[in-house]
Amino acid sequence: MNTREPIVLAHRGLMRQAPENTPAAYISAFELGFGIEVDVRFTADNELVMLHDTSLDRTTDGQGALSEKSHQEILSLDAGRWFHPSFAGQKIPTFTETCELAAKHGRCDVLIGLDIKEEQPPIEEKVCRELQQFGLMNRVIGIGNMLRSQELRERFKSACADFPAARIVDEPDELTTNLSDPTADWFFVRYAIASEQIEEVHQAGKRVFVVGAQVLDYHPETLLMCRDVRADMLCTDYPIECHALWREQPTG
Repeated sequence: MNTREPIVLAHRGLMRQAPENTPAAYISAFELGFGIEVDVRFTADNELVMLHDTSLDRTTDGQGALSEKSHQEILSLDAGRWFHPSFAGQKIPTFTETCELAAKHGRCDVLIGLDIKEEQPPIEEKVCRELQQFGLMNRVIGIGNMLRSQELRERFKSACADFPAARIVDEPDELTTNLSDPTADWFFVRYAIASEQIEEVHQAGKRVFVVGAQVLDYHPETLLMCRDVRADMLCTDYPIECHALWREQPTG
């Protein structure tokens, strides 16, 4: 049984204090003891970079689809000024740079939640190669498109048998029926899970990641529930407030 507080992943980095999916947001989260959730996409020349949207418009001074730009074009963009002038000069990081930051600054068990936005090869080879290079294979969780795609999970497992993959669980009955899925090391749970089900998952040698609006937004009762039922991890836009809440209201 997990007897620790859940690992907290900062959604897109410390995105309320720094521009999302930038080194500033990642380092800030790592230094405070959080992991990060990141979005992984290809450029036109198959470089893996961190961007949530398909378009560059919202979070950079560029325009158009990321998939139509080369990595060299991406390097010229400012990804920080839109958030605040003090972050001018922040760049869209590559996956390699993100792994390097995690290896250098990360402090918790799971450092990166990989929201895999792509499915086409060679996504699995590229991701696994970088994780192995930086010694991070056992400190990530694969989410995104692989949550609902067994075929994608299988491809990642073929590229590296130790790759930690998650599958989505929308309702309690789905969890029990999928406990034996060999491609799922984690269950990405979108409901208020009971401690009995979490114990069932742990008995199967797997872990529970609580997600969705219930934890992305600041709902104190849900954040306390995640801790008290011994979930393994959650992802939120409010990681600092989450830890403060757990300090203010310790378990009985």
